[in-house]
Amino acid sequence: MPPHPPIVPFVPVVIGGELATYTLARAFHGELGVRTTVMTRGVPAPVRGSAIIDDEVVPGLDDLDEVVAAVHRVADAHPDRRVMLMGTMDWWVERIVSLRDRFDERVVVPYPELPLIEALSDKERFAQVCAEVGVAHPRTVVLDPDVPESGVPALLADLRAPLVVKPADSPAFHGLLYAGKQKVATPTGSRSCSRCGAS
Repeated sequence: MPPHPPIVPFVPVVIGGELATYTLARAFHGELGVRTTVMTRGVPAPVRGSAIIDDEVVPGLDDLDEVVAAVHRVADAHPDRRVMLMGTMDWWVERIVSLRDRFDERVVVPYPELPLIEALSDKERFAQVCAEVGVAHPRTVVLDPDVPESGVPALLADLRAPLVVKPADSPAFHGLLYAGKQKVATPTGSRSCSRCGAS
C-alpha cells in the first residue's frame, strides 16, 4: 500500500526501459503513491510485469512524430493531470528537450535548455563548471584520443584508486561499437586494485 494517496497532479512518463527507469518509477511510487507510464519499443526485462508501471509500447520511438503523438495519447488518457516527461539516458533527455515546443500545455519537460544540458553532460565541462562555482567533485583527468598508450601512466600517476573511467560524451560513446565493449568493466592483467575489489 503506497504511503500517500495518488493525489499528485501529474503522471510521470519515462521513455526507455533500463533499470534506471524502474528505479525512478519505484521512487515515484514509494514517495507519492503514483504509477509511472513507461514508453518502450517492447517491454524489456527491467520493467516487465511491474505492478507500479503502465507499459506503453511505441514501436516507432525513433520517429519523433510518433513520440509526440504517444505522449499526447497519455495526456488524453489523464485529462485531470499533466504529463511530466522524462528520460533516463542522456540521448533521451536531449531528444525530449528538442521536442519541448511540439508538446502542448498538458506536457511538462523538467529539464533546462539544450546548451546547458550539453555542457553539463560533457564530463570535462562538468568538472570545469563545478570548479568555477565551488562545488566539490572528483578530480578529473582528461585523456585525449591522441594520447599514446605509453603516455597514460604519467597522466594518472598522482591519482589514487578506485578510479572511474567515463567517456566525455556519453551519447557518442553509446553509438560506438567495438569488441569487448561493456557498460561496466573491471581491470584485467597483473595489476590489482584491492580498494575497488578488482584485479
